Amino acid sequence: MDERNLRKYADELSYLLASPLARKIVIALEEAVMLTPTEIGKAISVSTSNVSTKLIELKKKGLVECITPERRKCRFYGLSVKCKKVVRLLPDGEEIREKIKSNYDKGKIQRI
Repeated sequence: MDERNLRKYADELSYLLASPLARKIVIALEEAVMLTPTEIGKAISVSTSNVSTKLIELKKKGLVECITPERRKCRFYGLSVKCKKVVRLLPDGEEIREKIKSNYDKGKIQRI
């Protein structure tokens, strides 16, 4: 990413760097394309309620999108276009990806 784009997404990158949970969630969504809060929680070993709370913040910041907003339960979330450009810049992304892949391999969640 060039310097101009880095400046353009500096706020989003700084938010993700400051929040380990937000980083884990966006990386889980990057790996699976779309997941429910329960599936995200299983992928990153965090409670569904903590994931849901953080998803609300991420949505307000324009980093994730609810793909099925009309549903009351079992809503699917995915990364926004903006977040797809930022997520690869995260310094510990590979370590988090390996842990998530391990949970996939253990059968805790399925890729969509």
